[in-house]
Amino acid sequence: MAPRTWFSRDPAGSNEPVRRRGVLAAAVATADLDAVLAAEAVLVVLSEHDGRGMYVELGAALARAAAGELEHVAVVGPVRHQSVFLHHPTVTRWVSAEAWLASLDRARGCLGG
Repeated sequence: MAPRTWFSRDPAGSNEPVRRRGVLAAAVATADLDAVLAAEAVLVVLSEHDGRGMYVELGAALARAAAGELEHVAVVGPVRHQSVFLHHPTVTRWVSAEAWLASLDRARGCLGG
């Protein structure tokens, strides 16, 4: 018998639909983390949802910033679910994504409206 994992069995006893969801979830997790590891900047958009996965990406971005590999880790939106990492010194808080992008343009000396 194969070892059980969180996605190997559903309560009804049918493995296949749950296994497919697990494979899909693994692909999404890999793509999301790969994107953070390749990004020039990371923008986390907060919402009313608990954002459990968001904290993984934020943590990866902060690790890259600590290693000197990432300059911009930005958070946009009101904080509804507290995490100490939202207050990390590397994180900058913004009212909107547009405000953050405008700050990048100003830092690069770009003219814009």
